[in-house]
Amino acid sequence: MVLDDKDATKSTVDVTIDVSTVDTREPARDNDLRSDKFFDVAHFPTMTFKSKKVEQVAPGKLKVTGDLTIRGATKEVVLDVEGPTAPVKTPGAINASRQALPQNQSSGLWREVERHLGQRRRCRRR
Repeated sequence: MVLDDKDATKSTVDVTIDVSTVDTREPARDNDLRSDKFFDVAHFPTMTFKSKKVEQVAPGKLKVTGDLTIRGATKEVVLDVEGPTAPVKTPGAINASRQALPQNQSSGLWREVERHLGQRRRCRRR
């Protein structure tokens, strides 16, 4: 993430996540998540998000529109972001992306993915 301190709308987000690193502290669940039932790591080892537009909707509140790619399928999603100060929080960001995966995903999966992503976020200022 590149954060423009002077104009948050000029900020950009370009994230690649190594899906094989999913760690929910439950080995059986981790293996299931890596299987072809969920992320299909053998064929799709990464998921990505690349922003197309950042809007300041209120002080400390952004809407980040971008392309989310999971399992080779790309969908445009809009993320509600609290910021623009680091660390950036994205409440509901993963919920917005649920439609990019097969329909059999549980909400528990998304909590674990969001927890995992939250530990790995980095923000760089312009």
